[in-house]
Amino acid sequence: MKILYIIFLSIIIAAAKDYPLSSNDKKDYYFVMAPHTPEQCRKALEDMKAKDEFQLSKFYFGCNYNDHILYGVVEGASEEDVRNSLPSVLQTNAKIKKVDKLSATEIDKLHTGG
Repeated sequence: MKILYIIFLSIIIAAAKDYPLSSNDKKDYYFVMAPHTPEQCRKALEDMKAKDEFQLSKFYFGCNYNDHILYGVVEGASEEDVRNSLPSVLQTNAKIKKVDKLSATEIDKLHTGG
């Protein structure tokens, strides 16, 4: 019985090497600010709803406060990838910056060289 158990574990370990839990396709995080006119807002909303309702849930809008800017933090493989995922009416004026979530220790090391 022990031999079967060892063989079984060996098969699982060998298979796990071919199917790692983490992907090498690391995605980064990007902060997005996309200014738009009230007319562009309506078009962007229609595009997002048609494309993917989930995409809409990733963003915040300042439109209720006469601040026609879309804000959000999204995952992407590159800045271009993120820009292309936005509705076409927002792509040109969007400001997209790569960001990281850092701990206090990481920030301290970053700014003190420690």
